[in-house]
Amino acid sequence: MLQTNNLSYFINGRRILDHVSFQINSGEFVGLMGPNGSGKTTLIKILSGAIRNYEGSATLHLLHINRLKPRGLSQTLAVVPQEAHFAFPFTCLEVVLMGRHPFQKSFSFDSESDTQIAKRAMQKTDCWQFADRTLQTLSGGEKQRVLLARALSQKPKILLLDEPASHLDLKHQEALFGLLTELHQSERLTILCVIHDLKSASEYPERLLLLREGRLAIQGVTREVLTEENIRQVFDVSMKKYVPDTRRMVDAS
Repeated sequence: MLQTNNLSYFINGRRILDHVSFQINSGEFVGLMGPNGSGKTTLIKILSGAIRNYEGSATLHLLHINRLKPRGLSQTLAVVPQEAHFAFPFTCLEVVLMGRHPFQKSFSFDSESDTQIAKRAMQKTDCWQFADRTLQTLSGGEKQRVLLARALSQKPKILLLDEPASHLDLKHQEALFGLLTELHQSERLTILCVIHDLKSASEYPERLLLLREGRLAIQGVTREVLTEENIRQVFDVSMKKYVPDTRRMVDAS
């Protein structure tokens, strides 16, 4: 469904991504990990069509993403960014309804069906109570839930998430990954999610991609990727306190 081949990207002569190649099949839940500055957000932006002047290829159903029109791409793929800024004080419901725009005719108004889809998405992400509040009045975690609802209102087949749990408390982190797992299993939603927390990475994705300095250092089945040696190689730190959890996960499987 999603594939890159020798994907490279430069900013002012500095290489941000270096010949990254991988494939994500339909219905997979894949985690993306790596130190700060390893290229995770850039990779998400390329796959979402936000960055188009890269080298190599990034394809969706074998179609080059940088040649797809944004409207058509948005009918298949939705993105939950780390942050989003709006020039006007939109209400949270208005923000979530933006996810319906790819399916509407030009200059048309939101239909009752659009509103119901947006409401259900906000209920799933526990933010319907914020419907009439402006996004600027919310905390970081509350905003993140609204942005997830906006993505879900697109009814995507592919969901890209850039550190969606970074501003969430423990309760909503668990709810977020529980919802993603439910959607992945019940609707065959394809998910690529940037994750920092090793515990979450060990519990939810089926496979992991580990980036280091713009290169794909390691990829594979989660239980095989999350080893002390691999974590030290990619993050350059000792993660011994996490090793018992990952070993129990391997033993349990």
